[in-house]
Amino acid sequence: KQWYQRRVRGDNNPDTVIKVDCFDWNSNGTHDLIGEFFTTLAELEQTRAGKSFALVHPKKKSKRGYRHSGEIVVEQIQVAREYSFLEYIQGGCELNFVVGIDFT
Repeated sequence: KQWYQRRVRGDNNPDTVIKVDCFDWNSNGTHDLIGEFFTTLAELEQTRAGKSFALVHPKKKSKRGYRHSGEIVVEQIQVAREYSFLEYIQGGCELNFVVGIDFT
């Protein structure tokens, strides 16, 4: 399947742990967990195209002979900074604000 762009908000620390959950989507709303993996932004940035992460189901990992429920392959990663409202104001962005009050 093709995956789409995802946004991850964080504290700009490349060593912050990111948890990725993968679900099997059902139209009736009962989505089933396929598995999960943990990574960091630093690890994702260092990955080459085609690196895979094993999806491990937390309830199945203690079973004998269980390896993983599948894999997610990272083909491309792009990191873009999103500025906050306060950073726009501190950078010199000006706002004009008009308030009107009708006392009738």
